[in-house]
Amino acid sequence: MITLIVLGAVGAIWRHGRAAGVARLAVKRAEARLQILKQAAEVRRDVDAEDDAGVADRLARWMRD
Repeated sequence: MITLIVLGAVGAIWRHGRAAGVARLAVKRAEARLQILKQAAEVRRDVDAEDDAGVADRLARWMRD
């Protein structure tokens, strides 16, 4: 009887820990995606603010490096 109780408690703790780990991973992924989207918006803003010659120069420098 006590063995079943102990096994049940261990199982419940394991499930709770696993669920917390899955939730933590989901939050990390969402934060990483948000950071990527912010960077993409910043790059888009920079490109839109610069004239075509400036964009071409920066792109040529980037391709050279």
